[in-house]
Amino acid sequence: MLQRSFILHPKKLDKTHVFKFDFEYEEKFFPIEEGDVHAIHAYTSNSDKKGVILYFHGNADNLDRWGKVSSDFLERGYDVLMMDYRGFGKSDGKSTEETMYEDAETMYHELIKEYAPSDIIVYGRSIGSGVATQIASRYKVKKLFLETPFYSLEDVVKQKYPYVLLLFKLQFEFPNYSNIDSLETPIHIFHGTKDRIVPYESAEKLKSYLKDSDTFLTIEGAGHKNIGNFDSYQDELSKLLD
Repeated sequence: MLQRSFILHPKKLDKTHVFKFDFEYEEKFFPIEEGDVHAIHAYTSNSDKKGVILYFHGNADNLDRWGKVSSDFLERGYDVLMMDYRGFGKSDGKSTEETMYEDAETMYHELIKEYAPSDIIVYGRSIGSGVATQIASRYKVKKLFLETPFYSLEDVVKQKYPYVLLLFKLQFEFPNYSNIDSLETPIHIFHGTKDRIVPYESAEKLKSYLKDSDTFLTIEGAGHKNIGNFDSYQDELSKLLD
């Protein structure tokens, strides 16, 4: 319980909560033992639909905050499916690394009812990078995008709070390095040099696992929460999603 509260910072939403997004979306509920896992499926208004983004968000808040980033992809011709982890927003239960993987697989299998695997791009932000790399390592997808990822969660804790590892064995691992090792799927990483949550140095360790055709965009001056405000990110996103 202590580790979960240290790593995850969910905010609950009433089941009747109405999202005020400026795009068309559908709410979906997937049954689990404790109730349901909640997701939103947003649809692009572009006549030339290019595919779908399976998006895994960060470790705090809920879809009321994260759902808004769908606009970056919708305007570029992609639909978006985004879930709240267990205990976040309208999702019931409590998250573990295993349930986050399990629910992510449910999202993937939901998508392949409507989209070809070659049309699915997996996008993971921060702790969501750990979920995204797991899915990309197990299932066929078109591309893997990682925003502010880490080498592993243990690596972040070791750099920021080394004393914690003397007291506890981490129950959350999220080994991005091993998930992307030898991965044939194209990988594209974005990270800022002023990130005080996930150190740039942790993400930089992933470079040795990338193929020549993969990319690692260093955004000078970007922190953990504002990469989307930088033109270099938006320009690279447009190029990669073209």
